[in-house]
Amino acid sequence: MRLSRYFLPVLKQNPAEAQIASHRLMLRAGMLRQEAAGIYAWLPLGFRVLQKIEQIVREEMDKAGAIEVLMPTLQLADLWRESGRYDDYGAEMLRITDRHERELLYGPTNEEMITEIVRASVRSYKDLPKILYHIQWKFRDEQRPRFGVMRGREFLMKDAYGFDIDEAGARHSYNKMFVAYLNLFDRMGLKAVPMRADTGPIGGDLSHEFIILAETGESAVFCHKDLVDMPPPGIDLDWDGDLQHLVDQRTRLYAATEEMHDQARFEAEDLSMIGLRYKSDILVPDARFENYRSTFGDRFEAIELEDKDAAPAVIPPHSVLTLHLKEDGPSKAAEERVIQFFKERTAG
Repeated sequence: MRLSRYFLPVLKQNPAEAQIASHRLMLRAGMLRQEAAGIYAWLPLGFRVLQKIEQIVREEMDKAGAIEVLMPTLQLADLWRESGRYDDYGAEMLRITDRHERELLYGPTNEEMITEIVRASVRSYKDLPKILYHIQWKFRDEQRPRFGVMRGREFLMKDAYGFDIDEAGARHSYNKMFVAYLNLFDRMGLKAVPMRADTGPIGGDLSHEFIILAETGESAVFCHKDLVDMPPPGIDLDWDGDLQHLVDQRTRLYAATEEMHDQARFEAEDLSMIGLRYKSDILVPDARFENYRSTFGDRFEAIELEDKDAAPAVIPPHSVLTLHLKEDGPSKAAEERVIQFFKERTAG
């Protein structure tokens, strides 16, 4: 695509509503445009990066044995009433009534729907285990959307759901997703620290958040310094084998958000406070493994900390940029040959 034909509405000044680096950079670079509070239009440059993040997540989920599906954004309210969460979810849920007076909702998550799909389809324990995931737009009516795409109301999310016949199987599915997340964050050039988290309204007895350290954080995290320097699990893994030792390496060291922090243990083990963080909504409960709603913004925040002039080289919108410096026949012909060469070898 030639720049002269491209749609790239860059801004010269920092937008007044952009308070953090990632929001400023993406708006000024013409990657997205704010349409309403917490709702953004993804413009060509930003959309390409979003698609590349999506592909990295998809590849790592597939390696771990998860199977992709696609569920609709609108869900029946009756499903949520059956689970008891329709009224409990609160004002963050966008409720809708169609022309036939049927009550619907714009899905903030998909536990009810995926459970109904499996309930109607799985007839025997021999059909399990299964990990099903999808990448779909979600809506949560945040009371105070902020930080650009990191805390928006509409967002693209990968959520996965595990179905197992016993607790040991569920633990293995959990470990698969735990390890897959470490690898996918590493592929994006991000250092993610897993920390024990509250399971929230979903319940369960095991949950971790993967925290990206950033100065724009809203609260403190506490963790062992060795966790920050620990390498990713890598690609040579037996996904059907025992992954518990890889999880134990990262969970035996102290790491906690403020909500889960144990000050007595922290002081007893002489641990270090690492820094501030933004609470990315990347949870891994027993039967739900979610998501990358704020990975795009996290990547830019990490860049800001490392190098204010850096670009996200791991997930660039375009692989090759050619500059035409001289308007003459030989130069033009050479440029066309270079462009054709890379067109044949890249995705554009």
